[in-house]
Amino acid sequence: MGARRHDSTKKEGSLKRLAEKITNLLKKFKACHETSGAVKDIVTHLDKAMERCRRYKVDDIL
Repeated sequence: MGARRHDSTKKEGSLKRLAEKITNLLKKFKACHETSGAVKDIVTHLDKAMERCRRYKVDDIL
């Protein structure tokens, strides 16, 4: 009977480690996803700023 308890404890420990690994992977994925979203926003803002610079370029007029 003692061996059964050890096996169930071992299985619970394995499941706990698996759950922790999955949780850590999901946290990393979320962080990467948020970072890529922020980078896309920055690129969009830079594109808009570059377009404004081209549109209102004063050097060509003078």
